[in-house]
Amino acid sequence: HGGAARARLDAGAKVSATNRNGYTALRAAAASGDATSVHLLVDAGAAIEARSHRGSSALMAAALNGHPNAVETLIRAGADLDSANNRGYTALMAAAEFGNKGCVSVLLRADASPALRNLQGETAWQIARRRRSADHERQPIGQSHVTPPAQGERTRRHTVETRGTARSTPVTD
Repeated sequence: HGGAARARLDAGAKVSATNRNGYTALRAAAASGDATSVHLLVDAGAAIEARSHRGSSALMAAALNGHPNAVETLIRAGADLDSANNRGYTALMAAAEFGNKGCVSVLLRADASPALRNLQGETAWQIARRRRSADHERQPIGQSHVTPPAQGERTRRHTVETRGTARSTPVTD
């Protein structure tokens, strides 16, 4: 892995160029689970927080597609654990929805917030629970991976004007 990314970089490719969907080489490497290319691209100056037209980051792509090694590489490089796409989904929510337990574990160990809510008002735990009830054939993510907000803890949804992405944050009183 990493050979194609290295060859493109050596040929002078622009490290943060995007295709028509707003996808960068970093996002493509993360989505395919190529942690070596992710590392090479980050070292070459790729924008870790670059977003697709739908607000998806490389971290979200790696988590959604079930690539914990790429998730770990991006976290070590400084990816924002709790940033959200245009629907308010975080990487943790994406991993929970698609049953990617390894990614859920990596994100929780790195302190991704399970209390955040997407634009539909769901937490990662609720998304995992909904997924479990909709898909009985696959092994679901249990409550032990993503826990609901603590008793009495409130969360609030709001939109951040940075790059048009939505972000949810816990309310601290």
